[in-house]
Amino acid sequence: MLLEISIIISVILILFYYFLNTKIQEGVAFNMSYFLEHYKKNNIAFDKEKKILITSSGQKISYKNNFNSKQGDINCNDKALTSSILQKNNINVPLFIVWDNNSSNQTNLNKINNELNYPLVAKPTKGTQGYGVKTNINNEMDLLNHIQYLLKRRENEKIIIEEHKKGDNYRIMVFNNEIIGVVKRDLPYVIGDGENNLEYLIKQHKYSKYKIHNVDLNMLHKQNVEFETIIPSNKKIYLSKVSNYHNGAPIFNIPIVNVHPENIEMFKKVNQVLDVKLSGIDFITTNISVPYYLEGVIIEVNERPDLQIHYDTTENKKDFIKKYVDKIFKENISYEYI
Repeated sequence: MLLEISIIISVILILFYYFLNTKIQEGVAFNMSYFLEHYKKNNIAFDKEKKILITSSGQKISYKNNFNSKQGDINCNDKALTSSILQKNNINVPLFIVWDNNSSNQTNLNKINNELNYPLVAKPTKGTQGYGVKTNINNEMDLLNHIQYLLKRRENEKIIIEEHKKGDNYRIMVFNNEIIGVVKRDLPYVIGDGENNLEYLIKQHKYSKYKIHNVDLNMLHKQNVEFETIIPSNKKIYLSKVSNYHNGAPIFNIPIVNVHPENIEMFKKVNQVLDVKLSGIDFITTNISVPYYLEGVIIEVNERPDLQIHYDTTENKKDFIKKYVDKIFKENISYEYI
């Protein structure tokens, strides 16, 4: 009996270690029902195992790597490398440093205090969906606590520290030199009903498609609430500054005409310098209608962007999918590497 328990525990630990050390990827899910409906209507064969689309005329498109090159994946999968490349190409990013795991805490803190200004953001250089991200860090203690938390998850975690930029959070999908969609992501929140506590309201969260997994305790304290607090009726409580769709952030479609032309050209340039055809760009600004060089920074570029966030906010969903699939075949976009 003890041997069986020991084996089960070992298997769980192995799976847990594998999960922590596996690169998190999103990517366009070409097997979604709206895609399958479009394939059927347009006589497109879909090979899920080989990740290939085939037209009735025999044209084949591989989407194995989301149309991106191996180097493009490398450039985007490391947030510090991404920011370095963008910075060298005169594209605004927050000032940042990479935490040196081989140096003392004090050495790292000295470097941060000399080069960056609080508040700060600390996050893994690899990962998606807002996991491990802590924003609005205002002191060394909070910063060190989060660094230690990340290092406990993965002993050799590579962590980027950057200045926290205020503004609205936008996700821009760029596909083969064209803006496919722009969405604005608000801060995750709940609204009180005068009867239930905050913890219950979070569990019953219904203001976006996904549940909230990243709650900022400091943010709660500034609003004078805790998980046990009964929230008054109609009172809005913000839960996190991680405005990620998968962290329960409400999303809104932004018409392209509202985006400044120079921002559009900059988003296209991001793909060019990072060597990717498809990307999801996270952009912070207080006004997307003004040029990026006046205000606005790129905080991340996802080489495996989720199309769902744009599909969910567009009005004419069938036309949106048609435009996307037609562009794949029109441009003969196909990228597969080992």
